[in-house]
Amino acid sequence: MVDLCQEVFEIVENSKLDIRFFEIITILGFLIFNRAKCDFVCLEVGLGGKLDATNVVEGEDVICSAIVSLGMDHMDVIGDTIEDIAEEKCGIIKAGTPVVLGPTCQNLEPVKKALETSGSPFV
Repeated sequence: MVDLCQEVFEIVENSKLDIRFFEIITILGFLIFNRAKCDFVCLEVGLGGKLDATNVVEGEDVICSAIVSLGMDHMDVIGDTIEDIAEEKCGIIKAGTPVVLGPTCQNLEPVKKALETSGSPFV
């Protein structure tokens, strides 16, 4: 693991990109999953939504998405109201892919709109 961290840190340092801690650990996770030849992986998003580092996974690689709860966290980045936060968090929904929703998410208009727009079934 230490060797892998050093490898990633060196690449990040040489790239001169503005990469934050969560993006680095996401890269590390993807490399570990790849090298372990995982058949399935359950990814927990960080910030969640459109800006999340895990959004690089797309298409047929996504089996389902889940939004289990919504709260007033990360307001400085993703919105001041529960509706704004819901809209942003829906950025993890992939077209046509089933979505698991917790009880606090199901009746919010941005969630309903995202399901309709993406053609994703609610399960």
